[in-house]
Amino acid sequence: AQLYPLNRMVLFNEEDALENLDKPINQVAAFPSQLDLPSQFHPTYYSYYPKERGIGKVIDALEAELEKSGVQILKNNKVNSLKFGTKIETATISGVKHQIEKVYSTLPIFGLSSLLGINVDYSSLDSPRHTVLSHLKLTTDFDFNQRHYMYCYDKGFNTFRITNYNAITLLDENPLPITLESSFKEIPSVKEANQKIISELIQLQIIHKESQVKFIHSEILPNGFPLLTKTNMDYID
Repeated sequence: AQLYPLNRMVLFNEEDALENLDKPINQVAAFPSQLDLPSQFHPTYYSYYPKERGIGKVIDALEAELEKSGVQILKNNKVNSLKFGTKIETATISGVKHQIEKVYSTLPIFGLSSLLGINVDYSSLDSPRHTVLSHLKLTTDFDFNQRHYMYCYDKGFNTFRITNYNAITLLDENPLPITLESSFKEIPSVKEANQKIISELIQLQIIHKESQVKFIHSEILPNGFPLLTKTNMDYID
């Protein structure tokens, strides 16, 4: 599994990178500026995001279309168990057994372990870091240069990823709406998380002072980033 989105490095200037686009080194070398990448080398996959923001709008639209087609959607229910033969045959959901043909899940393997009959000794694993999701509005002159995302791997920082919505929706909102994902070794309070996040935004020079934060709302998520440690990898093996 790829836990962090690092699979390429900028190895050449733009002139040399252009000469290497059709060579094997291009599999690991990043182009210096994606905005200048020739169109014939653009990825063939796409991302979609609603202009009004909020990926939940996609889920709402999908739900509405499925229900129009006569699909019954069970929400706010718990999957109690899955029954296996040569394949998954039934699922018990909130105490009611359903015949099923396929199971699609966005849960990681550890989240599915009990349903799959896999016993996990969590005391043998290194605990994941605790994730905080923060939504902010900033008055800032920081130039994201059309970047959708910024990642932070600097030692001592809790900030992991910053999402710039203006680059996705092209609405050029002011104050600037962003979402910041951060990870903590110990569970922080919302106040502690907000203070740390604002401090790091200043250190990253995205803002210069706290008063530039016009809105902030943070959520302490129940699950966290998995740790790619030797202990955890040995356990999975």
